[in-house]
Amino acid sequence: MFTFHEEQLASPVGYFAAQPGQLLNNGRWKIIRKLGWGTHSSTWLAEHTATPGIKKRNSAIKIFTHKATADPSTAREMGILERSRNWGSSFHFPMLQQHFVEKSSWGEHLCLVLLPQGASLESLRSSNAEGGYLPLHVVKKIASETLEIIASLHKEKIIHGNITADNILLAAQAGWEEDLPRSTNIEMKNVAVDGLIYPVVFSQPLPHGLEWNSSREDISDLEIILGGLGHAQSLGPNISLDATRNILPPEAILGSGVDRKADIWMF
Repeated sequence: MFTFHEEQLASPVGYFAAQPGQLLNNGRWKIIRKLGWGTHSSTWLAEHTATPGIKKRNSAIKIFTHKATADPSTAREMGILERSRNWGSSFHFPMLQQHFVEKSSWGEHLCLVLLPQGASLESLRSSNAEGGYLPLHVVKKIASETLEIIASLHKEKIIHGNITADNILLAAQAGWEEDLPRSTNIEMKNVAVDGLIYPVVFSQPLPHGLEWNSSREDISDLEIILGGLGHAQSLGPNISLDATRNILPPEAILGSGVDRKADIWMF
C-alpha cells in the first residue's frame, strides 16, 4: 500500500487537492506553491490576480479539509484570528486578511487568507542531523519570545490549548518575495490509489534564514508567530481541551477544569 509523503489525499477527512496554477475564489487567487500541511488543512502560497499594472500581492491560503470545515473548532479559530487583529500584539499571530469557501468532490472547504510565514520551530529542530537538539542560546531566545506571546493571549482571556513546536512559526526571511521566481521549482507526483489518481504536491516552506545552530547575533531579531489556534478557547468554567493526549496537563486528562496554567504545562 502506498504511503503518501504529504497529506493523505485519499483520506475520508477530505483534503482539498490543490495544484500550482489553480485559481481560487472565482479567479481572485492563483496558487504558486505548497507551503505545508497538517492534520486538518494544507497551506498554499498564492498571488492575488490584481488589475494589470498593479503589483500582485502574495498571501498564504490555509485550506481546511471538508471534515475540519464542519468542525466547531475551525469556526473558533477563525473567530479568534478575527479578534486578534484588534490586539496590540496581533503581529505575533497569523494575520487573517479574508476568508472564503471552495468546493471539491468532498464538499465545502473553508479557506483562510493569511500573511505568509516561515517554517516551524519543529522543522528547525529536526534539521539538526546530529541529535535533533537546539543550542541553549537558541532555546532561550525562542522560549522568551513564545512566553511573551502566550502572556498576551492570556491577557485576552484565551487559552491556546495546543502549544507544540509545530505551532510555533518563524517569520519568513526578509526579501523572500524577490527570491520567489528563483525558488519556485515545484515537485509533484501522481499517485494511484484504488484506481484513482491523486496529484501529490510536495511542500516548500518559505525560508526563515536561520540554521539550527545560528549564532546569538543571527537570532537577535528573531520573530515568532504562534499558530495552531484550532484548540484555543475563551477562559470560563468547564473548559475541556482536545489536543493530543500526551501534551495535556493532568487536570485535563482527569476531566477537571483547566485555566491559563495548561498552556505553560504544554510549553
